[in-house]
Amino acid sequence: GEETESVFTPKENVVTKVSVQQKNKSIILQLDYNSDTPIKEPSLGFVVYDSYGTRLFGSNPIIERVKLYGEPSRRGSVITTINSPQLADGNYYFSIWFNDGLAFDKHIFEREKCLCLTVDSTESNIKRDLRENLGPITPCVNYEFNHQ
Repeated sequence: GEETESVFTPKENVVTKVSVQQKNKSIILQLDYNSDTPIKEPSLGFVVYDSYGTRLFGSNPIIERVKLYGEPSRRGSVITTINSPQLADGNYYFSIWFNDGLAFDKHIFEREKCLCLTVDSTESNIKRDLRENLGPITPCVNYEFNHQ
């Protein structure tokens, strides 16, 4: 499919840039930060919404049980690759939050639906019409046929 990208650049924040892009069948979220003090556990959380505003899924390092964050750093980036679920063609919105992994209830950065990604797999019109009846998430399914 076509490669698309959405970028949000906050003003006067530890977070200097947030972006989302589609690369093949993966979605890549990246958050860049620049802090006065080293950040021990740079934690990027996200929620994905469909074009109707329905919450589809989300994640963060706590849910994923991330243990190794590397050395504490004042500058860096967090890259999150979403391989599953696959998203059907359409527009999706991403809410993003970021904290130091220590103050879970206090985010350094938090923005609702600050990124929009257009997913375009260049499916045929027939397949796209069928998909609209099934919802915005494409499951990873294997079919097995046993003939007797």
